[in-house]
Amino acid sequence: MKKLVLLCTAIFLGVCSAAQGQAVNATVCEILKNPQAFNGKTVQVQATVRAGFDMFILVGDNCGQGVNGIWLSYPEGTKGKAGAAVVLEFQAAKSFTGKTDTTQRAQVTLEKSKEFKQFDSLLSTAYKSGGLCIGCVKNEVTATLTGRLDASETSLKRDTSGHIVEIGGFGHLNMYKTRLVLQSVTGVTAKEIDYAFKLRGVTTEALDNEGPADAISGMKQAEKNFGATTPSGALIRRAIDAFGKPGDDNGVMVSPGWTNEANAKREGVSTSSSPDGVLYYCLFDMNRLKGVSLSVAIAFDGAMIADMRSSDARVASASVYELEARAYNVELMTAVAFGAKAFVLPGGTVYWNNAWPANDRGTNLQNAIFSYLADQEVFHH
Repeated sequence: MKKLVLLCTAIFLGVCSAAQGQAVNATVCEILKNPQAFNGKTVQVQATVRAGFDMFILVGDNCGQGVNGIWLSYPEGTKGKAGAAVVLEFQAAKSFTGKTDTTQRAQVTLEKSKEFKQFDSLLSTAYKSGGLCIGCVKNEVTATLTGRLDASETSLKRDTSGHIVEIGGFGHLNMYKTRLVLQSVTGVTAKEIDYAFKLRGVTTEALDNEGPADAISGMKQAEKNFGATTPSGALIRRAIDAFGKPGDDNGVMVSPGWTNEANAKREGVSTSSSPDGVLYYCLFDMNRLKGVSLSVAIAFDGAMIADMRSSDARVASASVYELEARAYNVELMTAVAFGAKAFVLPGGTVYWNNAWPANDRGTNLQNAIFSYLADQEVFHH
């Protein structure tokens, strides 16, 4: 009997190994058009990969979807350098009464080959503008990626009052309906992003990298610089309040850690509680966020959380596209409060330039953020 068990085990392991080795070839658009057809399968995709402020994605080329990208994750414990600087994820708390994705997924082992190390290094090499450019990397990379494709049958949905009633999806804001957990990468080629062309005539003075003692103190200083009774000061205060007071059990989890790893503990239903049944994980790459940059990043997440919990009908009906734009505005206000002469977004989009004529600033800001979200983060509004 023992020999038979060993033989069956060997056959089973052999079948598993063969199945893992049989990757399905697909394009980003093919996957996005029919995610469930690839769910749980090992896929091989040749694609451009982009890392930035709040993204780490395989870019789709005009796929006709609301979000034309696949979220990229390394297996847990990889400790890679590339990825988003800031990620806000949602998870069902134990009191959540809505629908959520509880899929149990197979483990992926990453081949830390020379090509993976090259891939990770190229996508984590920072572009140094001298000014404020959070999550700005020097390169985007084209490669052939193999890994486990995850597709969620649920998505992130809110009711008419703004309450989250369904949780699914992957990555920042759970907005990506698919995720690739990387197993191997080959054929790595890099394209240097041309920031210089977009930054002509922009003054990019460096800010104090030391900054405030901690991020929340920095946001409070930004509020004070504007004035608490001003509209800008009030929006910054609203973002501060989203985190609650120290020791509050309000469902907001601030985690300096790995923004680029799939973590099963942040999926399914948690054993932790939250007033609205939802846990808000604020993940920050502390290797890239220092001083003012960290305050700016946490203002971004705070604005997002405040909007997700808002009872304002206009905010409750806002699309992900609009929520991103609103949060970037609060982020910008925080940066300007600290004296930023210019604010550059990943890819070189100039979001703020102190040299703009006062009458043009509103239009320039709106055009910049919508152009950035469409071109860089591949959203369709």
